[in-house]
Amino acid sequence: SVAAGVGHLSMEADDDGRVRRIPLLLRYDGVAVPSLALLATRHSLHLGPNEIRTQDEPRGVRVGGLHIATDEVAAMHPRFHAAQDGATPFPTVSFAQALSGKVPLHTFKDKVVLVGDTSEALAALWVQPVVWTMYPVEMLAHTVSAMRQGLGVQRPSWAPAAALGAVLGAWLFVALVLPRLSRT
Repeated sequence: SVAAGVGHLSMEADDDGRVRRIPLLLRYDGVAVPSLALLATRHSLHLGPNEIRTQDEPRGVRVGGLHIATDEVAAMHPRFHAAQDGATPFPTVSFAQALSGKVPLHTFKDKVVLVGDTSEALAALWVQPVVWTMYPVEMLAHTVSAMRQGLGVQRPSWAPAAALGAVLGAWLFVALVLPRLSRT
């Protein structure tokens, strides 16, 4: 009765082992189970459980008035924040520091606070599309941030036509123009 919701932390790696897409909704026994990132976003906007809806045009998930671009299976392709000088783009506080009072409580006021393991002994690292790896809680932070800021990467509706046009253009060049070019 106290929990804000029950969500999943499922990430799907592509064939190269990199995590690029985050499923925001998973089907389980006929019910759509939201991701922890989607629940954290909904909770940070002070919205109720009935405020998450899927929509077809434009394709995505709507959380209150916030539109999150997704693919056809409600997976988001978040844009990841660049880390500077190897540091994480999000402030990190150890649980021991927070528990001992070394970090003032006002540090967490009006913030989305995520608690998770950042030890290779306790949590597996996920390979991200760029050059670094991150812990699941860091991936969750990037995803929540991308949702709140509308920084999802979406394939435009005209992309398949453009790809087909490029292939046809290359084929026409090879078939019609290349044989007419001088060999010297």
